[in-house]
Amino acid sequence: MNELFQRFLKKKPMSEPPQADWEYTQDAKRYAEQQRAKQQLHPADGQQGAEVQEILFKGRHIIGRDTPINKGVYFVGGVDEATVVDDEKDRHLLLIYHQLLNWMRETQNQGSKYKTGILKKVWALAMKTIPYKEARTDQIVNKVGIDRKIYLSAFFGGGVCRHQALLAGYLLEKLINDGYLQGKVSVDRNSLPGKNGHAWVRYTNSRGIVFILDPTNKYKDRLENASNKKPWRYERPSDRIHRKSPHIKLTTRIRQLFLAQPS
Repeated sequence: MNELFQRFLKKKPMSEPPQADWEYTQDAKRYAEQQRAKQQLHPADGQQGAEVQEILFKGRHIIGRDTPINKGVYFVGGVDEATVVDDEKDRHLLLIYHQLLNWMRETQNQGSKYKTGILKKVWALAMKTIPYKEARTDQIVNKVGIDRKIYLSAFFGGGVCRHQALLAGYLLEKLINDGYLQGKVSVDRNSLPGKNGHAWVRYTNSRGIVFILDPTNKYKDRLENASNKKPWRYERPSDRIHRKSPHIKLTTRIRQLFLAQPS
């Protein structure tokens, strides 16, 4: 056993592909800060103290890596589109959420745990509600106009990766806030050399296992399995550091063998 472990430690790492650009969130915040300075934008009502220092876009926090999703705004370009996720103003989101809860109740009534297959249900519901239609997305954005906010439900019936990710992320965040899940969710985005940007959902369950939900590329699995199928480069820079350490990698693998279910 000791000899095998020593060989494992000495194993040469695979060559790294060109790095992905993970600056989306910071770029979005810099743009919002410039806009606030130009237009003298003010924080939303009721925000005081340290919260006033948050970088906002037209009174809403920017949805990015590891940020809250509901009540925020997600934008691309400068600004080509500003999509708002707010289930108080956009009640269509709650209808989709209650549809998800009904699926969970049906699962429970059939004798399984309510969260059995929950990630697959969220993934499928996001893809069904917002099928990938790039031409329809362009039509909606052109109709609304540049630099104007638009509710996520406008893309129900057809959108692109970011809209699918926002809906799936919202649903998971809602489940977490309502106590059905205990994990963490993030809408991640990066761009690869020679390709446009891409967005997806990253869900880390309570045991620290990372799952990727990417309706556009029809991928739903653990992050560690994505490297073999290569639908996209979902790995964060911090994941790369974690993966390169054999001691951490071995410990994580042992944990995952025993703790495999999302929660």
